[in-house]
Amino acid sequence: MIGHVEAIGADETEKNALCPPQAIPDVPRDYVEVMRTELKTRMTWAQRPELGAWMSNCRLDIYQAQFLTMPQECPQAIPHFQRYMANMGKALENAKALLAN
Repeated sequence: MIGHVEAIGADETEKNALCPPQAIPDVPRDYVEVMRTELKTRMTWAQRPELGAWMSNCRLDIYQAQFLTMPQECPQAIPHFQRYMANMGKALENAKALLAN
């Protein structure tokens, strides 16, 4: 992923936003931070369609692969995935609030 981001010609700020460091969770609170970073990163990736296209052809992102095969293999899962996508922003807000306490 980092190599691909290096190759797309992004500036340093964008590279850091596309590939932020991710801590290894140690205590329960860390899991909220991991999820916050994951959601924020996915939202940043969504702003770069060519990155999504690249991710769909590699094995680095299991969620992307599942999303591409979902309609054929499990059509009843589509509304659940759509609900997940629709609530990413709210989940990010909630994670920030939890971490602020």
